Amino acid sequence: MLALLYREPHVNSDSTCGSFKNRVNLKDVTNRDVSLILKNVTAADTGTYECKVGQAGDQFDPKIISTVGLKVKPDQKTIRVKYGETVTLPCRAPLREQLDVAEWSRTDLESDQFVILFSDNRVNDGSQSPSFKNRVKLQDVENGSASLILKEATPADSGTYECRVVQGGNSCRKRDPLDTDLLSIVNLRVGESDCFCIRTSSSFLVLM
Repeated sequence: MLALLYREPHVNSDSTCGSFKNRVNLKDVTNRDVSLILKNVTAADTGTYECKVGQAGDQFDPKIISTVGLKVKPDQKTIRVKYGETVTLPCRAPLREQLDVAEWSRTDLESDQFVILFSDNRVNDGSQSPSFKNRVKLQDVENGSASLILKEATPADSGTYECRVVQGGNSCRKRDPLDTDLLSIVNLRVGESDCFCIRTSSSFLVLM
């Protein structure tokens, strides 16, 4: 599939790869400037891009005139919350469309365990770490949001979380179904409760 195909006099949208839909255009094709404009860039756009141009009479055999390597770092945030709070860890795919796969992992979990894994239009409970069962959900996978909602946060939830997704229907490259794109890294820090107990000679004084 292609990021963009232009055949005079217009762009052939049917040939555009799903994840680039409505995000790409040519800068000024009228004046022979076919630089690619890519909007709403995410780490999923990392890769090597080739610009091929063919002139009339080339018998549909375009030549490579430019190769560009694009590297986009995933979004990184540090979030601090208090004990017992509900927290949202942000992660959004390029398109406001249904996600094919969405997964959140934490770097200190076993390799076969996830904070949450969404695939085949459902959450895969069998792969979820027991410590997150019934406490996490994805915000809006139907509209491209894989943001994680975590309830009743505790200090044990502190760690580095990674969000990966697959989106866009037809993949823009051949890959294993679980070869997902890293979009977001969140360092979560959960503090202790703001409650202090002071013992006097005969009783406890609790300060909130």
